Amino acid sequence: MRKKLFFETSIVVLLFVLTYTASSKWLNFSHFNRAMRSQPIPEPVAEVLTYLIPLAEIIAVIAILLPALRQKGLLLTAVLMTAFTGYVFYIKMAGFDSNTCPCGGLFSSLSWNQHLIVNLLLTILSYWTLYINIVQQRIPGHGKRRNADASHQTK
Repeated sequence: MRKKLFFETSIVVLLFVLTYTASSKWLNFSHFNRAMRSQPIPEPVAEVLTYLIPLAEIIAVIAILLPALRQKGLLLTAVLMTAFTGYVFYIKMAGFDSNTCPCGGLFSSLSWNQHLIVNLLLTILSYWTLYINIVQQRIPGHGKRRNADASHQTK
């Protein structure tokens, strides 16, 4: 029971973070665009990422909300969080003085150290949630995989 509650809470946290950051980027797109262009990455890459990142966040939200696509949405979330965390780690290790974080909303006001901690926690949470989702699909009464296996046994 506690594990299920923690799993569901984790889903809500990830959905909130993804929805909040994506909507912050879209609602203040000119700021996000400037922030992306000030990052130590080639401008053509920044331009593509300016559209790709919030789009990927919204796709992850929609996929997580749809039970048939939840695992793919959680995987996309884990990949995004790994990439974001790796980028923050790179900024910290390379010693870039960029104070402009392209993250949306409140996250853009975090220091790079705070960002690294928050991103590490969210990355761990996203992988843990993905793992629990996979495990639940293998438990009788949860998910398609188990139900599909049962239908094959009855034929």
